Amino acid sequence: MNKHLLTLALCLVVLSPLIATRWKTYTNTTYVNDYIEANNKLYVATWGGLAVFKHDTTLTGAEAYELDHTYTNIDGLSNNDVRVLDYIPATDQLWMGLYAGGVNILTPQGIKILNETSGLPSNKITGIAHSDTLFFVSTDKGLAVFYQMAQVSFPLLSQVYTNSYTEGGLVNDSLFFMKLAPTNYLYLGTPQGLSYVHIDSLNINSRWHTWNTTNSNIPGDRISQIALFEQKIAVSTTKGLGIVDLSVFPNNWIEYNSSNGLESDSVYSINYSASGDLYFSYGAWHENIMTLNNESNTALNILSADGHLTKIPEGTLGLNNKAVTKIKNLNGKMSLSSWGDGLFFDATPNWFNVITNSIGFNTVSCITHSKGKTWFGSGNLGIGKTKKGTRGISSFDGNTWQTFTVKNSPLISDNILSLAVDDKDRLWMAAYYTPTNNTYGWGNGLNIYDPSNNSWDWMDTYGLYHYIDPVITYRQISTTPAMLSQTLTYVYHDSDNRMFVCCYNGGIIVLDSLYQKITSFQIPNSARQGVILVAESESAYFFGTANDHGVSYWSNMDLLPSASNNNYWHNPQSTDLNNCWVYGIVSFTNDFGENETWIAASNGIYSYNGTNWFKYDVDVKRRIFRNGTWETDLNGLYYYDEERLFGSVHTNPTAIYLDPFRRIWLGSRDNGFSMYDPSTERFTNYNISNSPLISNYVLSLGYDPSQGSLYIGTPDGLNTFQIGFENPPQVSLKKVRAYPNPFKPDRDQVVTIENTASSSGVFPTSFCRIYDLSGDLVLELKQNRYLPFTWNGLNSSGKKCSSGVYYYVISVKDGDTVRGKIALIRG
Repeated sequence: MNKHLLTLALCLVVLSPLIATRWKTYTNTTYVNDYIEANNKLYVATWGGLAVFKHDTTLTGAEAYELDHTYTNIDGLSNNDVRVLDYIPATDQLWMGLYAGGVNILTPQGIKILNETSGLPSNKITGIAHSDTLFFVSTDKGLAVFYQMAQVSFPLLSQVYTNSYTEGGLVNDSLFFMKLAPTNYLYLGTPQGLSYVHIDSLNINSRWHTWNTTNSNIPGDRISQIALFEQKIAVSTTKGLGIVDLSVFPNNWIEYNSSNGLESDSVYSINYSASGDLYFSYGAWHENIMTLNNESNTALNILSADGHLTKIPEGTLGLNNKAVTKIKNLNGKMSLSSWGDGLFFDATPNWFNVITNSIGFNTVSCITHSKGKTWFGSGNLGIGKTKKGTRGISSFDGNTWQTFTVKNSPLISDNILSLAVDDKDRLWMAAYYTPTNNTYGWGNGLNIYDPSNNSWDWMDTYGLYHYIDPVITYRQISTTPAMLSQTLTYVYHDSDNRMFVCCYNGGIIVLDSLYQKITSFQIPNSARQGVILVAESESAYFFGTANDHGVSYWSNMDLLPSASNNNYWHNPQSTDLNNCWVYGIVSFTNDFGENETWIAASNGIYSYNGTNWFKYDVDVKRRIFRNGTWETDLNGLYYYDEERLFGSVHTNPTAIYLDPFRRIWLGSRDNGFSMYDPSTERFTNYNISNSPLISNYVLSLGYDPSQGSLYIGTPDGLNTFQIGFENPPQVSLKKVRAYPNPFKPDRDQVVTIENTASSSGVFPTSFCRIYDLSGDLVLELKQNRYLPFTWNGLNSSGKKCSSGVYYYVISVKDGDTVRGKIALIRG
């Protein structure tokens, strides 16, 4: 045990300086809610945080915009779903309205937060506007007004205005949109019409007014957005577009809908140009799934001041997205934000696109790796879209993201539950069942994508299809193999290069690399055949279900499983594993030569060594199943000073991964993830309180050998954490740096020497020698799993080196050598 404790201590010494620098965060920032430009910076509000671009005014087109930073909850935001923006020039502050996160104020000193504790009627913000020292914040439960006093760093609440407070003057507390006119009239869009009031008369109930279908010919009561130009007011509704000219007919709204020229009644984004032309788009926002549906074929409409309507079809003039969220006039040019394709700027005659290089979604539910790429899926075990996922698949090669969806590729469904790569480096994708004639255009079955020749195949219950071209799409080439059901939940590539495809309600079909059926079978005692996971150990195939008899395993690796042979089918002794969801299974050989299989289930973490079953928990490290019950394993108790599973938080396991160094990573629903090292039998915990983790809910785990990084998929984005390289990467060796330098061992623990020619600081296979000023060898460093070198200030005898200057010399196999200095300071 002392050896184990020493090993752990050394691991912690190596890890501690790397934790902050070895993390990266990826969210989707192409789904845009709002944007604003100030001080040559473009601020973009997305469902994945605040993206900030530098604007080089000496350049034109998309090249003028360069992503500088993306602010997320790791940087202090309440959450990552930023909905509205307002910039305050006098104080150089950016006010951000978040969904369920209140108002976050980005200041030169940091981020300040206004929420319900500060007086907001709700943390769901729908609009922000300002006039001098007054700030107006619309929410789904009323309007809040704040004021800024001189010499006071924080805005103070003035009043909250609701339907009851204004005695019905504000027609409804649920505010969808807010616009402050240059005349200081405040316009508020609600489900029951358009309310308005002058900001000098907020406290006079009789000065509040509303236009709705009961007192005017406004086209609809549900106001989506508002546009203002001189004396004109335009509103978008689910019943059409309405315009009123206060200088001509103060109460006479002109209505546009499908009966007089529009393609759809549901108008969403609108705004006026500097010349008075009204730009608008169609769409209906669905908050529960965060989707903007535009059933027309038009990306943008322009209604000129003289009443002429111009339509820009989707896919023309550079507008490749018809889901337009906001339209604005920036620097005299029209621009728009889209739901999925970033921003577009008018550079007549065409528009140019500014879009971030990012993952295609925020909910990352499955991860796998192929040659040179890591793949991510965003599926859901259910029908229909989810709020932040079910948006297809993305790949990442360390620099560039690529996303495939039903809209931009032959992918049959955006609801991809499982990914696997076969021996030919083809990606297999399992799609969950989607009803016929669904509004998403999704299909059912199994997709196979070959990146080497960009070819696509598809299998469903009718057989095998091959993708021909966008016109013909898929053509059936065989009636076999046929899937056992239309609902696919998991794909597994076994050690003999066979593909196990789990068909919910049908069983499992096994295919070879030529798509030929080898066998099919069903799991005994599984009523729905709800298999959602397959894994293998040295001695068994394991199958996990969605609470459909839990875990089953087949114990003869010389034969493929068969439903007719019950001699090799087994279930765990404990009924705990017969009534659970199974989220992951891994297997490895421990220090004693035993093969261990670990299972992450909805009710706990379990392991099996071929003889005994164990359960891991937060109170007792390990229990053993004996005589029909769980007994405390006296060899598996926690020591008083060691970390416990999930940081002692009782939570549900959600994912499991075995890295190349035989460490087990365990994801949880509520408290991040834990790493278990079988050699030391200790847990190390990572959550949002002690690491740059974007969410405490971990959905999936994976590993990228080229980056040496663990991938952590969550509902709010993706984290990577460098945990070590299995093999040294092929990188050049030009310049190195040592940090911290000067190095104080008592404070810094270790000094890290990294290769600046690599983005991750790694070296090729090499060795590093430390010399003192006299030229004597102090010690030779070995590369750790992270492949930079680290030195703790000790010599080869384990004694402390004295203060002074030391030289490091790094040499690689091809003869390249680099040198540098380290200043070591004791005391």
